[in-house]
Amino acid sequence: MKTIVKTLFVLSFAMACTTEDTPDIPNEQQNTENPKNENPKTETTTNNVEALQGDWFRVGGNNPTNNGMLVRVIDEQGVIILAQDSGFDKDDIKWKDILSRDEENYDYSELGSDYNYYNAQMEIGTDDTLRISVAAAGAGNIQKWVRDFAEFNDCMPYEPMNDENTINEFWDAINETDLYTGLLPAVTSPGGGYYTVVLTNDSGAVPGLKVTSSDDTSGAIANSTAAATSDENTRTTSFLVYPEVSYDIAAHYSSHVPAGTSPTPYEIIWSYTDIVDCYEPNDEFSEAKAIPKNEIIEAYALTGHINNSVTYGEPQSYDYYSIQLRKPAKIKVELLEVPSSVNLNVKVFTTDGQQLITDYEEVSGVVSEDGAIYNTQTSSILEEGKYIIRVTIGGSRPTVVNDDQDIPDHWNSPYTFKVTTAD
Repeated sequence: MKTIVKTLFVLSFAMACTTEDTPDIPNEQQNTENPKNENPKTETTTNNVEALQGDWFRVGGNNPTNNGMLVRVIDEQGVIILAQDSGFDKDDIKWKDILSRDEENYDYSELGSDYNYYNAQMEIGTDDTLRISVAAAGAGNIQKWVRDFAEFNDCMPYEPMNDENTINEFWDAINETDLYTGLLPAVTSPGGGYYTVVLTNDSGAVPGLKVTSSDDTSGAIANSTAAATSDENTRTTSFLVYPEVSYDIAAHYSSHVPAGTSPTPYEIIWSYTDIVDCYEPNDEFSEAKAIPKNEIIEAYALTGHINNSVTYGEPQSYDYYSIQLRKPAKIKVELLEVPSSVNLNVKVFTTDGQQLITDYEEVSGVVSEDGAIYNTQTSSILEEGKYIIRVTIGGSRPTVVNDDQDIPDHWNSPYTFKVTTAD
């Protein structure tokens, strides 16, 4: 065996004023325009909060988790319409008792994450930008809000990281198996990709190749010889890769060999093809990535090997996305392109995991078959808020191919879709 171990307190002071605190006014200094020295009438001040009325979207501050919130100002309070992941609830009064100091500055009470109210100030700019400062230390005491909000898009592009290597070694005897632990290194690309491994020799030996996950001691991703293939001196295996998982290679000197001398040289050639999916990781409900409506989204249906087998329903079988409704509407998910080697199933959920009833409209193919293209729409109009879309990767979806077999369509071709709304 060969092993390569490669968080201001605001203090208020009340000044007690008595008649002794007010000096006498000499007659010559009395107001000649008011000879009776009457108190002048006090002007009635107006709480002008007209400029604040309407919707405000949070886009910045020192608590990014709350970005994307929508607060609607009605009279002198701001009500949460979209809570995002802030921990607040829809219809909570986020801004209370708004009082104008002048045309640009306002005092009010801010609802904190502990559901207590704190003194705060707003300043509205000429560009319709609202900046908030809360008189309490901690995350969220500085905030930026705007009128027009570009929908969130959690796509994080990255450069592909392809790799390759070659190893030349010898078998010393027939039926020898050389194990290379972790020969195929764990990749860091969030979307994963696929490895291709070629075991070959020019001595007439029929090689056997075994590929296993370093995280799984039972079974194998691939395990067979080149016997009865178009090239019995070479064994080739390609398989889908999951991020942060390394893979072991075993090279076997098969007994299906002609008479010859030992040691017998062999060569292992491996390559890694990276697949860029800017929405990964999104295999879990909690990892749902925000996508904008009315834009084409591109992603890959890659169910890479964590263990030596990939079972339908495992996390890598799912892609989760989130969208925002600014007003009541139905959600419509339009599949635009689907690789011929997978079948996609689309579901819509509330943020607490309740699956919503949907209707289907076939565009091409049969909904249950590989490559089918269809539309999914919620049966009823939904309230404003955040919703989760789950794409389940099913169908034949091969995760490993050998020798002369073609690379499956979904390994190199993305699925595309668009989310729209309907009344």
